[in-house]
Amino acid sequence: MVIPMLQLETAGLSDIGKNRDHQEDAFLVDDEHGLYVVADGMGGHLAGEVASAIIIETLQAAACDPGGHLPAAADTSRSLASAKLLGWIRQANRNVYQRSLSDEQCRGMGSTVAALYFTDNLVVAANVGDSPVYLVSGSGIEMLSAMHTVAAERRALDLQGLDLPVHFHHMLTRAVGIDADVEPNIRETDFRAGDAFILCSDGLSNAVEPEEMLAIVRRCSSRDACARLISLANARGGDDNSTVIVIKINC
Repeated sequence: MVIPMLQLETAGLSDIGKNRDHQEDAFLVDDEHGLYVVADGMGGHLAGEVASAIIIETLQAAACDPGGHLPAAADTSRSLASAKLLGWIRQANRNVYQRSLSDEQCRGMGSTVAALYFTDNLVVAANVGDSPVYLVSGSGIEMLSAMHTVAAERRALDLQGLDLPVHFHHMLTRAVGIDADVEPNIRETDFRAGDAFILCSDGLSNAVEPEEMLAIVRRCSSRDACARLISLANARGGDDNSTVIVIKINC
């Protein structure tokens, strides 16, 4: 790996579910560059899978760039790792947005993104939309991401008293590719041996509670944890595509 002192046990898995006819999720497990991404696409016939694929391709190409330079859109007031990941996601946003303008079949498409980028002393979590990122540590499970949904933003503004149809609660307030620019949530955290991270699409997080994820990840290998989590989501209806990445810190 590029990060010589960091030993990670990683796995990723995606499943179409029981009630969808195509897969709109995409994911990246790049151990060499310490980059892990889940993208859940949406919009139009097959356009969701186009959006999520563009995100994965853009971020993987950026991480593999031998020059390692900061993208032009990066915020250099942040740490180098955060600035890189922020710039990469903004570039992915531009790529999805431009494709939606140039291809009539892709009009209005977009995607969530949840990403982790490791350096030798910290990890950067970034997200847009409702694909969550969790940290599993000795003290339990903690969400590192910010949910960009109507329900989450209503809670943040203490607007629970205002009536709103339930089907609006899960609507996204932010997504990659919907507008010309996007503002990802960025959070840096340190890590220690024994910690684990989970990235997933909402097809899994809507079916499996965080405490259930915690129990499975603690007792299973990364590969077995992914399989068990996907199986549990499908056992509970499999209403959506489900994707999960599990990363365990072994050093």
